[in-house]
Amino acid sequence: IKKNLLAPSDTDVAYQEFNDSYSDTLARSQQIARERTQKKAANKKKRTESKVAKVEKMMEDLRLILKKPVHDLLLKNQQKKYKAGTKGISKLPIVQFDLAYIDNVLRPYVIAPSKLRKKVLTNIANSINEKSSLLANFATLDFLSDEDPFELALKTHFSTKFHNLQSLLEMETKTEYCHVQAKKMVDEEFFDLMEKGQPISALAHLVRNDLIFLFSPSATVSKHRKTLLHTIWFDALKGKSEHDALFRAAYNETAVLLRGLHNYSIWLKEKCATDQEFEKKHARTLSNACFVASNATHLVAQDFEELDKDRRKNFLKYISLKN
Repeated sequence: IKKNLLAPSDTDVAYQEFNDSYSDTLARSQQIARERTQKKAANKKKRTESKVAKVEKMMEDLRLILKKPVHDLLLKNQQKKYKAGTKGISKLPIVQFDLAYIDNVLRPYVIAPSKLRKKVLTNIANSINEKSSLLANFATLDFLSDEDPFELALKTHFSTKFHNLQSLLEMETKTEYCHVQAKKMVDEEFFDLMEKGQPISALAHLVRNDLIFLFSPSATVSKHRKTLLHTIWFDALKGKSEHDALFRAAYNETAVLLRGLHNYSIWLKEKCATDQEFEKKHARTLSNACFVASNATHLVAQDFEELDKDRRKNFLKYISLKN
């Protein structure tokens, strides 16, 4: 410090004056830094509060235009919290709406509420009202016929899942990765199917196109049977775009195979000496049918002799590999 700052010797009387001057300068610089940080935080808080107030005003104005009594449900949201130091935070939404189609249309104005004009707000409200009416009509399931077995099965199942707009909007599916994730299924893809005139496809979309419950309503269905149903069902849908006729064809195809499986069970039971023998052979056949295309073909054709030959052949192959 003596060399670089030309400080006096610590035995010198002037040293105390130098030290006091340095301490005062350091304290002032630290105070200025604190005040700058506090001012920056205060300004950020003020901007956030201003944006929140504008978004709340936007939602209040929307409530006045949206049809009652569902506006509170449609505008349900949660405030977003970001980690300190998140970049570009001014371009991120401060709230997120629970319903994807609401969030998508309002997101640009949540990020920049000052850009919203009265005419734009009215157009948004009208669009939301139209979609809400569409959903309310959809929730009645009146587009499904009681005379058609496929449509009646759909109506019977989905009428227990939703019966009005609110319960329809709450439809969600859950997936498990690192943790359980829930996804609301009334989304843009759902509306896209509705606009294309594919209500059955939209209905299937609510359960990620998995309609095997139409064939196995019981939760106690065996693992092999459930796997077989999944294989048949999703093979019929594989590589094809969602279309009402496609789901109907997959339903018919699966129903034909299950009739073959039922008749096979009767045939096999007559061939088996005990129930235990029947259960083992039946389980193997179901397992084989999941992975061997010819087995499923035999079931459809009700060619049970060939099906049983394939079962034995695959079982012997499994034993040889195991040994």
